Amino acid sequence: MTRMPRLAGLVTLTSLLALSGPALGAPTPLTSDEDLDTLSTGTPARFIMGFKAGAGGTLWDEPNDTVLRNVTPPDPTFDVPIFHETRGGWTMSAGFFIEGIFYEYLGLEVGAYFTQHTLLEKTDWNYFETVNGSVTHQVEAKSEEELQWTAFHLPILVKAVVPSGTTRISLGIGPEFAFGEWSRAKFKVTEVTTDGVRAVGDGLTLGGTLDPPPPRAALTTLRTSLQNSVYFTVNFGVEIQAGDFLIPIDIHWSYNFSQESSYRQRVATLGCDAQGLVCEERLPDEGGPVTFDNHPNTLELKTRDTMYGGIRVGIAYQFD
Repeated sequence: MTRMPRLAGLVTLTSLLALSGPALGAPTPLTSDEDLDTLSTGTPARFIMGFKAGAGGTLWDEPNDTVLRNVTPPDPTFDVPIFHETRGGWTMSAGFFIEGIFYEYLGLEVGAYFTQHTLLEKTDWNYFETVNGSVTHQVEAKSEEELQWTAFHLPILVKAVVPSGTTRISLGIGPEFAFGEWSRAKFKVTEVTTDGVRAVGDGLTLGGTLDPPPPRAALTTLRTSLQNSVYFTVNFGVEIQAGDFLIPIDIHWSYNFSQESSYRQRVATLGCDAQGLVCEERLPDEGGPVTFDNHPNTLELKTRDTMYGGIRVGIAYQFD
């Protein structure tokens, strides 16, 4: 006779607990379409690995303090007009990257690229040279210079990511470390006009065939000093879904914090030996004449640009 009231009470208690679940903090089942979409998105992490290659431009800005000495007339100042103004060039780059996308909106990318930097210059020379202390010649000349190096670049970028259907758009910033691997320099005189007589061909030197050669003709060699650099990099990226793969497209710009502002700092002064580097001991005395003996015959440039940028395109695979 007492079982029916107890069974009815148990049913009633169960119903009350079910109805009061949300109020007591108990979980409720996700049944609506919106709830089901929530379950299918918001992946904590996605990882991407791939390859990118591209090209771009590089810039050497005009350095300060290009006048090295105040000397006697007819030229009151002395300088070496090699890479003493703003110069430009090109880059080529290729390498691999790994990227993490966290909760669809935050990214971290680390790259490993070999990048070749090439800076180009054409110089017009117009000056007067005195030979044997009495005969003065007017010299006009043209030369071509090239500074080229390859560095291993390691950019580390924090990215804001905006997913849009089958495409991701991102903006990344961060440091980029460059480690010099190889370098070379070229210096070639292509044309010389001495007192109106023009000479063109290989084997030319500044000042032409004057004997003894004038001071400017002492400069015969351009060489490099391999350097490392630290850049600040900004990267705008697009990743396009293509079947099982992604097509990453990056537009990047990097500013070199390691580039010195002074010409003397950009020209290596690692000892003043028989090579005649541009250094204090080799330069003419303050107010004194420039001679073939005290004019530097070798210029050594550090392998750094002021900034570079370009575009890279590649292919990648996403690990979900």
